[in-house]
Amino acid sequence: MQAFAAGITLSVHMNALLLKPQSETGSQIIMHGRLYGHAKGHTYQKLKAELLGMVMHSYRKLQQEADLILVEGADSPAEINLRSGDIANMGFATTASVPVLLVGDIARGGVIASIVGTHAILAEEDSKLIGGYLINKFCGEPAVFEEGLTAIHAFTG
Repeated sequence: MQAFAAGITLSVHMNALLLKPQSETGSQIIMHGRLYGHAKGHTYQKLKAELLGMVMHSYRKLQQEADLILVEGADSPAEINLRSGDIANMGFATTASVPVLLVGDIARGGVIASIVGTHAILAEEDSKLIGGYLINKFCGEPAVFEEGLTAIHAFTG
């Protein structure tokens, strides 16, 4: 869908790494469109450094071909228990030195707490990369959320 939306040829580098769940505790590891292996959570953690190198290779290749690259993280950047060796969120962002747009889903409720809380627990190295915030699924009049934006700015500096 990424390639179609951009009007370009599909490339395995657009989604270099895919974890395809096979059970509650294990996944297939798909790298560059091919089965790389199978791993449970603890085994996958040990593979991350090796996989990051391949992910970064894909990112560098795409940099040569595109003017703009949007990278979507997986789940939350605030899972600090998984930060060491992270390759899908802030670990990738710091390695690639890319700015981060923190997205909060207002439809789930607690979007201000989610954004402020995420910002608060990130390591300083990671929080410095946050270039902005996006409130997803906002409906209604923007003026209604002005106090919320003021609060986000006040708490995140």
